[in-house]
Parts: sequence; structure tokens; C-alpha cells
Amino acid sequence: MRILVLAAALLAQSAPAFDVTSVKPNTGTQDFVRFDPQPGGRLRITNASLRMVVSWAYAVQNTQLEGGPDWFDRERFDFLAKAEGNPATDEMRLMLRTLIVDRFKLRFHNETREIPVYALTRPRPDAKLGPALSSSDSNCGAPPDGKPRKCEYDVRPGNVHGHGIPLELLITALAGFSGRVVVDRTGVTGPVDFDLTWTAPDAGGPSLFTAIEEQLGLKLEPTRAPVGIMVIDSAEKPAGD
Repeated sequence: MRILVLAAALLAQSAPAFDVTSVKPNTGTQDFVRFDPQPGGRLRITNASLRMVVSWAYAVQNTQLEGGPDWFDRERFDFLAKAEGNPATDEMRLMLRTLIVDRFKLRFHNETREIPVYALTRPRPDAKLGPALSSSDSNCGAPPDGKPRKCEYDVRPGNVHGHGIPLELLITALAGFSGRVVVDRTGVTGPVDFDLTWTAPDAGGPSLFTAIEEQLGLKLEPTRAPVGIMVIDSAEKPAGD
């Protein structure tokens, strides 16, 4: 037992971590969620539930998350964190894992299940993308190179907007709004820009599925696939800063 405890302690010490962190409840009335990695090792997250933060940190869709306390989806938090140097976004994700395990006492296990999913495809014969999706001239996942860039990822009811980010983040948002895990079969690589807008059909605008086809040149097709599921065993609200 002593060996196991020592090994766990050494693992915790070796995990990448932010130097300065702040986690506070968000009691505002914002209708958006924002994840904002910034140059200089800064990360700002605004109005996000713990489910959303875990999804981003562990690079899983929120529909791949199960369990958690009753406030896991409901309560919102603001995060501010700072690391030395200019870590890339993927390095910040690892640091964020350390932060939420430490501050929220997160415990989980992984399973694999075959479940109904949506496959995101490029249905056009020429595989052409739609007018609201294109390759980006910015790469917000890479370490800063001194050149100015505009990194954005906003999720609001009826709109998802991004600049210079991987398609994976758009797919994460689509999974949340469609209610199923979305499997990427587009072949799209590299950072992208997108701006997807939809409304309920009875409101006179395009539905989510129609908007994806018309604006992005992509399609959500129902199918089944084996999917990794992250099961949250326990989490606690963080103590005040």
C-alpha cells in the first residue's frame, strides 16, 4: 500500500500544472461559453459547467461523459490560469486536467460501448466544404510564434463560432446540440474557421441538420459505433480561492 501511495504522489508531482490558478462560481446571466487559450501561457474559461471543462480538458465530447454530481451540468464556473513560457493548447489541456483533479477532486473510470452515434461526413460528390467552413490562416493550437492571430471559440444557443481551431471543437459542440456522440469521418485536418447558425424549424430558420449541410457542406448521418465513455465517479465543488 505504501508503494502505491508513493507512486501516486510521484505521478501527481510529475503531471504538468499551471503556476497560478483561480476557479470561481459564475453567477451571471451570460448565454455563451468561452474557452480562450492566450499567448504567454494564459487560459481563460468563462461560464462553463464542470462537464464542459472536463470535455475540453480530456478531449472527449460531453455526450461521452456519464455520471457526476447533480451540479455537474447545472452550475457554471470561471477559470483563470497562468503557466510559464508559451505552452501549446494541448499542453494547456494536460495542465487543466491537473487543475480539475486537484480543485474538484475529480475521480473517473473509462469504458467502451457500442452506441447510436452520428457520423459527420462530406456528402457532396466533389467533397467541397460549405461557405461557412474553411481552412484557417491561424493555428491556435500551436505555440505562439510572434505573429498576431485571432483565436476564438464561442458556443451559444443557435450558434457556434470558431477561428483558428481544430474541427474537433466544432464536433464537440455538435454532439452537445444533437444529443449523440459525433464521429469524425470528414477527413478535414488542420485549423479551421467556421460560423454555424440555426434555429428551431418552427421559428422560420434552418434546423441544426439543415444548417450543417447548407453552411458547412457536411452531414450528420445516424449509425452505430464503439465509443469510449468517461464515467464520473465523484467530484466536489472547489473551495474558494
